[in-house]
Amino acid sequence: MSRSTPWGTSQQSISITTGVSFVITAGHAGFMLTEVAANKYLSGEARDRGEKYRGYYCYEDDCAAHIVFFDSPAILQKAIKCGRMFTKEPSEEEIKSTSHANLSLWNADYLVAIGVEPEPEAYEEWKTRKECDRLRESKDPDYIVSAARIKDGAGQRMVRVITADNESHIVTSDSYTAAKSEPITRLSSCQVVETAALLA
Repeated sequence: MSRSTPWGTSQQSISITTGVSFVITAGHAGFMLTEVAANKYLSGEARDRGEKYRGYYCYEDDCAAHIVFFDSPAILQKAIKCGRMFTKEPSEEEIKSTSHANLSLWNADYLVAIGVEPEPEAYEEWKTRKECDRLRESKDPDYIVSAARIKDGAGQRMVRVITADNESHIVTSDSYTAAKSEPITRLSSCQVVETAALLA
């Protein structure tokens, strides 16, 4: 029976236990827990990261569903036993390990909140992504958000970049390539070419 989800109309719903379902839509899937089930099975930190939708706590399968697996051994065990979520029955250890790696990359703040250390390399990537989000939201004039290769009037390769404040700049191709090798691509790491020089 189809149901409404945050990801569209469900095509399939797998009941894990009372109040806990794994729903599948055309483009996504995820856990939906009633409020009673969420309070029973999940920590406050896990509930805080659920998307509220029509009285349900929802966790999309790409990233947030790993919060449910990691946070609730009871749901994890019931999901494995139900036998319909996995093509090959994994062990709890395998799922926990996969979930820890995924959470370190996408929901490291949850791991930190529950006192679990994220995987170092993935955690650094998560922190960089959060800093990029902050720079974008604050419209930082030094943060490059997009780029396109161009040629100047003499046929020299250049790069037109747009910064978070929605300003356009022309920079040399070599300096942009070097700046891109850093975790955060900044205009201050590039050699800016004056428009007048480009037109000369």
